[in-house]
Amino acid sequence: PMARTALDICKGLVFILDDGPSEGVGIVLRSNPNWRVPMDTIVFCSLLAEGYGAAGDPCAGLDLLDEVLDVGLATGVHLWDSDLLRAKGDLLRQRGAPCAASQAEDCYLEAIGIARGQEAKTLELRARRDAMVVFFLGFFLVLTHFLYSQSMFTAFAMPLSVWGLLTALVLAH
Repeated sequence: PMARTALDICKGLVFILDDGPSEGVGIVLRSNPNWRVPMDTIVFCSLLAEGYGAAGDPCAGLDLLDEVLDVGLATGVHLWDSDLLRAKGDLLRQRGAPCAASQAEDCYLEAIGIARGQEAKTLELRARRDAMVVFFLGFFLVLTHFLYSQSMFTAFAMPLSVWGLLTALVLAH
């Protein structure tokens, strides 16, 4: 049951990231009707909160983020605080209250301060590094497939695969 719940939560988060945020929020909430913020799901809470916002209910997302930030204060775990505060700023802006712009700016500034204090890398650097890992894993897979099969089809498909990977690598720079 626990693995099924985790899979349902991941499925709901995928829906949130795609074009069905309200359906994704529903899947996550149905998978765990007594939804509370355990320590191992804090990383998913910002996605769920953004899903609430995309589904048109930013107040529910703000409540969830406040609960998550309170859990962080109670336990002393602040690993995800910068991302949670960024999501909170987005939801505050989306809510559109009269003082929401200044509150959102405060959240963004606090998130930047926390990220700098943790010496966090920017998302652009992580994304580029991750892309390089994927490209070189692709080269490795092409080479290992040649060790598996040395047919004529493989001999013709390998240069095409290498050409595609090199093109993607050059375009990523």
